[in-house]
Amino acid sequence: MNQVELKRRQIEIFADIIGLITVCIWGKTLGNNGIAYLVIAWGAFCFVYTLAAGSLPDTLGKMLRTRNAKAQYKNTRSIRKKVLILEGGIGIVCSIALALCGGLIADKIVKVPYSGFIISLLAPVLFLRMISSVLIGFFQGEGTELPAAVASLLRQLLFLGLGLLFANILGNYGAKVSSLLGNDFYTAMYGGAGIAIAGILTEVLIVLFLGLIAFGSRHSRLRKSNEGMKQTDSFADIVKILYGSMGIMALISLLEQLPFWLGPVFYRKSVEDIGSFGENYGLFAGKYVVLCGIPLLIICMVILPLAVKTTAAFRKEDFRNAKMLFQNGLHIGVVHALFAAVYVGIMAEQLSGMLGGTGAETAAGMLRFGSGLILLTVLFFYFSRLIQLLGKKYHLLGALGLMNILFVIVLSILLNTGEAGVLSLVYAYMASVGIGCIVLGFFCFRLLHTGMDWLRVIGIPTGAACVAGLLCMLLGRVFAPHLGNFVTAFVCLVLSAVCYWVILLLLKNFKEQELKNVPGGRLILAAGQILRVFE
Repeated sequence: MNQVELKRRQIEIFADIIGLITVCIWGKTLGNNGIAYLVIAWGAFCFVYTLAAGSLPDTLGKMLRTRNAKAQYKNTRSIRKKVLILEGGIGIVCSIALALCGGLIADKIVKVPYSGFIISLLAPVLFLRMISSVLIGFFQGEGTELPAAVASLLRQLLFLGLGLLFANILGNYGAKVSSLLGNDFYTAMYGGAGIAIAGILTEVLIVLFLGLIAFGSRHSRLRKSNEGMKQTDSFADIVKILYGSMGIMALISLLEQLPFWLGPVFYRKSVEDIGSFGENYGLFAGKYVVLCGIPLLIICMVILPLAVKTTAAFRKEDFRNAKMLFQNGLHIGVVHALFAAVYVGIMAEQLSGMLGGTGAETAAGMLRFGSGLILLTVLFFYFSRLIQLLGKKYHLLGALGLMNILFVIVLSILLNTGEAGVLSLVYAYMASVGIGCIVLGFFCFRLLHTGMDWLRVIGIPTGAACVAGLLCMLLGRVFAPHLGNFVTAFVCLVLSAVCYWVILLLLKNFKEQELKNVPGGRLILAAGQILRVFE
């Protein structure tokens, strides 16, 4: 992975953060039930898209770059046309199938009938997303990542604005239908349908945006195609190469997302009342996942470059540097994730209260007992990206398979006992991601022939996080009655973060070179020099 691709992936993670904030904002319009219906519908869309397209842009981009490097410009032009026709045809078939099966998926599989209408409305997005994926693959084949990065940001911003507009319009219509039929669920359903319509319009605009860029650069591609070698790849060769390369990545993506599809299915079976299901699952997806996901993604964006640098050093057989970079990335990830997990857990009541709506106490319980998922997921992200970049994809597949098995077992046991309720989802995710961390961490340490510095990486940061957590708890009790949830959460964040980093600096937990790899690290390094930690 080169630096340009790394920046693109970081921008895509930032776009995902905007996506989580978008879900939070939509929650105020749709309510918990509406978020639950929308998340279920979006899960069905993602499942079909992953099966049909998988890692299409990256695979197609690599395929085209290889042929461009050999000056096979005519061949490249032929591949572009054939892949666009192929994926467009598959997109149409998949969209029709999803539209026709939307009700079946909602009624028979998930057993949430109010999400069926939203699933069917999302069907055209499949075709449009596949076209945009092909266009992004074209640009990556030319060696440019900028259109993909801009499209990911633009998609989230358009989705946010258009989603709010259409959610309000159709939500008001749904309220009238609910009033007429005496059923409040139609308000949430039509609000989610408005989001689906916004998704269609967003994808149309993204395809137009990418299409205009492609149209503007067509002259240079045509000139090259007249100069290059003759075409060599037949349609059958293209399909074989494309889907042969995409297959394992699509399977990895499917296994990574499988708990998000299985979770609502299993949880729905344990809840007889659909209203209770929608309320609680909406809290899980719209509050717990959002409030844990935002700090989690920020940390992932920070440590991703270190995973890339570790891989680069390992491939150059600079094993000493690879070990150092790996330990640095692990340390930085643990330090940030520990603080985030403790802060979210301690300030659960204030954070859930900031989002408003009903069920704040239930959401606070999920955050209080499940904030450790932040640390576990950060570690899993770091280890899995290293394993993937080092080319050990079958190791990753095995770990993901084990994670999914454990997820199903733990979730089934917890739901059958009937004690944990929606917290069963939280505990099952933590158990599955935890075993994934252990397995992939073992592989990473074995591959790099290194060990864990338990005191520096785990011991000292854990002690500092406990002190920062106690400070958060005391400040929360003092400020919460007077300042409100948002101000209390902000003040506690700033003061506890300062306390946490001062402790780490005074205990010399960080090396100077590590801080140079952290955003804002030079400021912390300057503070350490003032405290005479670094000479």
